[in-house]
Amino acid sequence: MAVKLDIKKAYDKFEWPFIEKCLIQLGFPMYIVRPLTKCITSLSYSILVNGVEQEIFFPSRGLRQGDPLTSLIEDKVNRDLIRGVNASPSGIRVSHLLFADDRLAFIHASRSDCVEFLDILHSYQLAAGQEVNFNKSSVYFSSNVLDSLKLELQQVLGTDKCLTDSNYLGMPILLGRNRKASFEYLRDRIQSKLEGWKGRLLSASGKEIWRCTAQSSYGILIMELGKPIGLLGEDYVLKGKYFRITSFKKASLVSNPSALWRAFLDAREILLKGGRWRVGNGANIEIYNDKSVANLDNYQIQPITDFHDVHLTVASLVNSHEGVWKRELLNSMFSPSQVAAILATPLSLPLPADRFIWMGTLDGKYTVQSGYYVAKDVLMLRKNLSPIISLFLH
Repeated sequence: MAVKLDIKKAYDKFEWPFIEKCLIQLGFPMYIVRPLTKCITSLSYSILVNGVEQEIFFPSRGLRQGDPLTSLIEDKVNRDLIRGVNASPSGIRVSHLLFADDRLAFIHASRSDCVEFLDILHSYQLAAGQEVNFNKSSVYFSSNVLDSLKLELQQVLGTDKCLTDSNYLGMPILLGRNRKASFEYLRDRIQSKLEGWKGRLLSASGKEIWRCTAQSSYGILIMELGKPIGLLGEDYVLKGKYFRITSFKKASLVSNPSALWRAFLDAREILLKGGRWRVGNGANIEIYNDKSVANLDNYQIQPITDFHDVHLTVASLVNSHEGVWKRELLNSMFSPSQVAAILATPLSLPLPADRFIWMGTLDGKYTVQSGYYVAKDVLMLRKNLSPIISLFLH
């Protein structure tokens, strides 16, 4: 079973200037206001990706650091007092998901698990000063839970709302077998905008631009979820279920995939069609499989013989100590025109990391509008895009 929690007080929305003004208005002297403000505003965060610390970034608001509910749930899970759900037979166990002030907890449909979960909420409320809004919280039961048990557990949790066809951030929480029908209401919303009095005054090109704008505001195009292509590859739940022994770039559809996974693979195709690599150190770019060289057809090097290593990276063609191309090696492997195009690709010391850039914009950054037109081109080539994407491209 799953329990969706709504927190009444979201301290992470507090604006720092507002806090400072409140302290001053309450009469606190500046020698107290300044150090308090500095303590609040001097924090920074860094994310670990596969155990490697990423770039530091600085928040612009909020008071709460970390989330006590996470540690409390994990403690119960580690002691087998609460059981989460497995995303797949070989995947990791998921006990909870967090977004802003909403929590989605996964527990076993038993009285003991519910009692332990209520104990977590009680400890959380005491520690964080926050309160669970049970009037807005709801619970979802799998189909194999008896109706009598459902009523009993709802009474234990103190909520009478069942999670059925709810939406979150404009997207359905639960998807049935008819995936296209699940997202039909979003297309209807956009169509109603276009058919309104403002839409009737627009030209054909104006309607197309408005369509893209509306799609962006509703979060429809799934490739918006995968802006940096690397983020999808670091999702442990998806990786454990769909590409345990390979990378996201080489992952396949597999049998009986979820709607989300199909959409991710379609988004990958769109990103790879509309983007290319900018060579840094060449470690992440495969010579024959990736687009990286300007002045070549499709930015891609074609092998001149049938005997070549398809997984060879561009790094093998670069002298990392001097930051230049290995000219003799290039002449032995590629045609003169290819060599000329490769040598025209600039290198610099120290060699930076490779970057995946978007070709649809001048600054190389992805936008929903430019991605929409690339997706339309992909749809023209094949008619079996995932329902989540194809529903809004016709």
